[in-house]
Amino acid sequence: MNNYLKKNIDIIKKIHDEIKTNEDIIKELEGSDNIQEVNLYNGYMLKSNIDNNKAISVWCEQFKELTHNTIVTVFGTGSLDYYQQLIRLYPDFFVIFYEPVEENFYRCLCLDDYSELLKKDKCLFCVGEDNFNNFMSYVYSVFGFETINKPYIATIPNCHKIFEKEYAEYEETLINVYKSNVLSRNTLIHYEEDMLNNYIDNLTKFEDATSVLEVKEEFGKYNIEDYPAIVLSAGPSLDKNIEEIIDLKGRAFILCVDAALNTATKYNIRPDVVLSVDAEMYEDSLRDELGREVPLLTHMHGALTIRDASRGRKIYVSDKDRYLEDLLAPFDKMMLRLATGGSVANTAFSFAKELGFKNIILMGQDLGFPGNKHHAEDAFEDEEDANENDKDYFYVESIDGGEVLTRTDMDAYRLWFEETIQLSPEINVIDATEGGALIKGTEIITIREAIDKYCPKGTLDFEGMIVKSNDILDDEEKEIVKKDIKASFDNIDYNIDYLKKAKRDYYKLRDINEKKKYNTKEFIRAIEKVGVYNKYFDENKDFELYKRCCTKKYFEVIDELKIIHDDDYENIKKLVDLSLIMLDEYIKAARVLKEKWGKIGEW
Repeated sequence: MNNYLKKNIDIIKKIHDEIKTNEDIIKELEGSDNIQEVNLYNGYMLKSNIDNNKAISVWCEQFKELTHNTIVTVFGTGSLDYYQQLIRLYPDFFVIFYEPVEENFYRCLCLDDYSELLKKDKCLFCVGEDNFNNFMSYVYSVFGFETINKPYIATIPNCHKIFEKEYAEYEETLINVYKSNVLSRNTLIHYEEDMLNNYIDNLTKFEDATSVLEVKEEFGKYNIEDYPAIVLSAGPSLDKNIEEIIDLKGRAFILCVDAALNTATKYNIRPDVVLSVDAEMYEDSLRDELGREVPLLTHMHGALTIRDASRGRKIYVSDKDRYLEDLLAPFDKMMLRLATGGSVANTAFSFAKELGFKNIILMGQDLGFPGNKHHAEDAFEDEEDANENDKDYFYVESIDGGEVLTRTDMDAYRLWFEETIQLSPEINVIDATEGGALIKGTEIITIREAIDKYCPKGTLDFEGMIVKSNDILDDEEKEIVKKDIKASFDNIDYNIDYLKKAKRDYYKLRDINEKKKYNTKEFIRAIEKVGVYNKYFDENKDFELYKRCCTKKYFEVIDELKIIHDDDYENIKKLVDLSLIMLDEYIKAARVLKEKWGKIGEW
């Protein structure tokens, strides 16, 4: 066996679970002693015979202006020498490599000892087109809205030309992730006040509700795979076919987004669950008594108007939430996150998927404006038509092969569906909207055809299953959590004093830095004190609440901290200045929270 290949493969098998080794290709290559033959793949040299080091050096120049801890994605293999030099020059980078041709990767493993690269803990390898879904998963998990900087997209020389189609798909995925994260961050900033008010109030209510995990446990007692889930959205096309599901209760799990509820109840259709996760929503969505009785899935920052108008069983979900995680951790409990692209319909899809449904039918999922209409007739009153001359509006392919007007946010939701479908081959998604934008990867049929094909004659009481689901916490756990939440607000004055003390010590560090007294005990003590403060802020969940009061400033500071200078003085100056900004923001946030908590009253 080729010695390089054997050594490299041994490391991969020990360290890289993400690489599913292809034993057939390995067996074919292990008997080859002709390195020149191995190096040649379909007429292309993997490792250049003409000054390979110079080519690599020139290629690496593109990364020198990138900031500390940058996340880099690289397309193609060419020679793994490129990757190895990249991680030598920039060891703090987190690098995701994607090679669309599996055999290319294994041939490269025959050419040299790449143990340094393969042992690097900040490297992920996605090999072969079959693993493109893994690449997408890694990208979505690594690029959160806190790492909002646009992903750096690199390619090994000429690979983007040789594999033009694969590169286009790779680049599109990265750009879509970036757009989605920008949308998420902007939403948090824009609705900060509403989200904060709702979150604080919901902290006093979620203990008596259920969660996705408890509902999933209850659904697991039944053979739900024989039934489809139907997601009712409020697109204009819902008016055309909503009557088809009037008598479908129990033959499908019907999930209805808040804006579509009035259309459903107009025809006396009682969904199994209503979903409302936005921070701002009008009570008018629950104007019908029938709709008020249906179980409600809401978010920890979801609108209180909808929550309070609903008399149905409540299901709570949350985003990544350190505060909530710490509250529930002592009981080995958690509130499950549902993946979303920014739309409540995305959340509904994820809920159905999480519960275990294998056939998910979409209705009213226009993701565009057929006839320039925004929503179904009964969704919102006095709604203006879409304006194609607005800069945020453009045309995309429609479900019937033509074009339909859409908008930037709607298109982001569509792309989320497409990418989620691609990442979920076990799910069959049926688009029975009968209008709107084309969602690639779906089976396009009418709702009548979908009912005949996927809905069994027998029924299950899906709504009843939700009602029977256990609360998130038992009675004893509820009392402990209540005390823990109250303590967070009782501790506000102490934390404000602690923040003021931290400010004083940061000012001392600033003075030491101005005098550049780095080789002194005074400097060491100042750095140690700063470390103690940072540890307290990181480990104390109360500060996760404070962040919710200063979202925009927090993101600005996080972005600025990523830029590292070569000069120690400049780095320390920046650290101190930005830290002082955040300390002031936290002090203001703590006072705001104290005032808001005072309005909650007895609990």
